[in-house]
Amino acid sequence: MFDTKLALSIREACETLSISRTTVYGLIASSQLEARKIGRRTVVTMQSINRLLDAETPEQDHAR
Repeated sequence: MFDTKLALSIREACETLSISRTTVYGLIASSQLEARKIGRRTVVTMQSINRLLDAETPEQDHAR
């Protein structure tokens, strides 16, 4: 039905972004990643992961 996932588990988000669980939860707490509860499970939306990866960092601005 879907070719790509709409959301990832916390573990999958860690693996995808190559960061720790603590960092993922920190990004959720600072609203840089969007999480949803589905029952007892927490998932991170792919849209918010893509937004985080597409966001320009200050280092990228200075390189231009």
